[in-house]
Amino acid sequence: MPVRKLVKLPSLSTVAAGSIATCKVPTGNKSYRTFMLKAWNNGTLMTKEQMKTLLKRIAIKINGVVRFDMLATDAIDLLMTYKDRAFKDGKLLMPFSDDYARFAQQEDALSLNTLDIQTLDFEVEIADEAVNPKLELSAFEDLPYEINGSMVQYKLG
Repeated sequence: MPVRKLVKLPSLSTVAAGSIATCKVPTGNKSYRTFMLKAWNNGTLMTKEQMKTLLKRIAIKINGVVRFDMLATDAIDLLMTYKDRAFKDGKLLMPFSDDYARFAQQEDALSLNTLDIQTLDFEVEIADEAVNPKLELSAFEDLPYEINGSMVQYKLG
């Protein structure tokens, strides 16, 4: 079973109504299993409905190329259907690995390995209606000796 820890990622820049907040996620000898986004509006954790309204878009860029880009409402609905784990108490969980896989190798297969990634940006577009928004990003990270290899990228078409 892989050894993992919860780490707080660097602060998101430009967290304000009507802006795109960005976290420059550390790369290198790291493998991320899940990103956890915590969001507040006017000092209180957002409800699921507030998150769907006040967070417009979530994107992940790898080496400057958008690899994940989805409306926040769609991301929440999609992830909620995935074993009902996406949203709890103002936190949006975005899994890469599958903690419920039958074997550890299957569990790790989809972890986001950053060994050969130069830049990894996590972006959140905040709606104009947000009042004093606050965002925090954390990740469940495998310890370095658990990394399962370089990221494989496929080009279609």
